[in-house]
Amino acid sequence: MSDGQCYWDSSAVLSLLLPDSNSSIAMEHSELNLSHLISSVGAAEVYAVLARLERGHAISVDDARAARARFESGRWRYAVDVPSRALLRDLARKWLLKGADLWHLAAAITLRLERPRLQILTFDAALAEAARGEDLSAT
Repeated sequence: MSDGQCYWDSSAVLSLLLPDSNSSIAMEHSELNLSHLISSVGAAEVYAVLARLERGHAISVDDARAARARFESGRWRYAVDVPSRALLRDLARKWLLKGADLWHLAAAITLRLERPRLQILTFDAALAEAARGEDLSAT
């Protein structure tokens, strides 16, 4: 991904915020000169995961606060395009995805209509496979 726009799902954002096996890839992409897009669904998932990890003591209060601050100070642009019900229905019949992943795929496809170079960054294998199946460049 060297130019254009990149739609991040929550798996990619969380790998940037919290160390895991995909963090180095997420960091590389975050440093590229791109428009980094996230949807309100992605933001809700990020906040929910951070809160759940904090409540379950998987991360400290300070680490959760720091992750939220990094997320909120990032270069994210909020994508407000909403996928159509017909697109959601058609993609649901074609791909075996969880609800939020279906929404991310449909949102990225919808955004691509006005941003032909749009790519999606996800570390969810099923979402990445579906994105590639829809001719959407996925990492």
